[in-house]
Amino acid sequence: MTDLAFEARVALRLALLKPEDVATLRALVDGLPVVRDQIGRHATSPANYVFLGKLERFIREMMLPGNVPKLSSEEWVVLRREPAPNAGMVLRGLSAITQTTLSTVPISSEALNLLGSLLKRLQSIVDSIHAARRTDDLGWQWNEFNAGWTSSLTNSEYDLSSVLRAVSRPHGDWVPPLNPIGSGDLRPYMTYWFSLAVVLLTHLAWADPSRGMTVWMNLGMPDDGAVLTGIKRLFGADCAAVILNHNISRVAELLKGTPDDLPTKQDLANELRHTLVGDAGPADQQIEETESWAAMLLGGADSLHLRVHLEQMLMHPKSLCPNITFAREARSMISAHLHLATSYGWYQALTSSVIGLPERTDGRSWGVDVTTEDVGYMGRFRMSRVTGRWFSGKHSSHMLGN
Repeated sequence: MTDLAFEARVALRLALLKPEDVATLRALVDGLPVVRDQIGRHATSPANYVFLGKLERFIREMMLPGNVPKLSSEEWVVLRREPAPNAGMVLRGLSAITQTTLSTVPISSEALNLLGSLLKRLQSIVDSIHAARRTDDLGWQWNEFNAGWTSSLTNSEYDLSSVLRAVSRPHGDWVPPLNPIGSGDLRPYMTYWFSLAVVLLTHLAWADPSRGMTVWMNLGMPDDGAVLTGIKRLFGADCAAVILNHNISRVAELLKGTPDDLPTKQDLANELRHTLVGDAGPADQQIEETESWAAMLLGGADSLHLRVHLEQMLMHPKSLCPNITFAREARSMISAHLHLATSYGWYQALTSSVIGLPERTDGRSWGVDVTTEDVGYMGRFRMSRVTGRWFSGKHSSHMLGN
């Protein structure tokens, strides 16, 4: 497996941690002062070996089966100096330290100090990923409920219009549904995963969703005050399941225009899926026990038909120029407005239609507000000068998956 595949395994394991796993990690962190005190008085105390044995087992279970890339001398230097290393590097460091200290008497103070800082960093990552989210069992709750934004017939599912509205207002006074399973004739959790995929492919515009999600998860899902903050409030640790879904990655490639004969980004998702899921894979049972993950990842190569629906929604406009109009603000010339009669193919319509925008006199990028008659406000987008893709929110968040 590649180093990225190892990082992805770590991200998946972090997301699938159970409350008892989190409690075990917290107990290890809380036990550090006792170990430090005992080492100072009696280096060969049996309690120290018990602690290290528990730590070694926890670290081994955290990384799932597979090769663990060794830290190079340069990486050790980075690990010691980096104030907030990602989870993959933290676990590689902890693995190396525990293997060394279990065979070394006494444990050096330097090794113990580094072990302590890495354990605390891992706990902060885990606590951030599994932070409690406010939800409501009555469905979407807004101060100005609906307010002409949503066309959903029910108020108990993750309808796209409400998700997009939440992403546009990540700090807004809204509460998502407790149970996003969906209703009516749709397959369970279809709207849940479809809405997340739309945001990843358009608002974040990730050309490689598996990579982007892996990087973000292993940093502890930090807030960006924009799209990622909204996603974290909406989906929490469930986001990591995207790493295993090659259908979402394939649509990302189509949006980018990757030729069929070139290596594809979906290879990572396929590789991980074959290694970890199905035929008694190490993550299979955990996924089966997580209802939302099982709905998307088990029961077929594309159990929720995400690929075809995403292609229709994002790539195939039903009508072109007659239903598209731009209106530039006369005074500021800051934004343009794209109005579409239907949401089908809206992202392709955006990327095609903005070609005609003139260059701005101030040298800045255009911001384009997109609205469709059936879904409502989709968001404000601008083009990255690095990737050439249209995205919404923070450019640094866009670059995580590009």
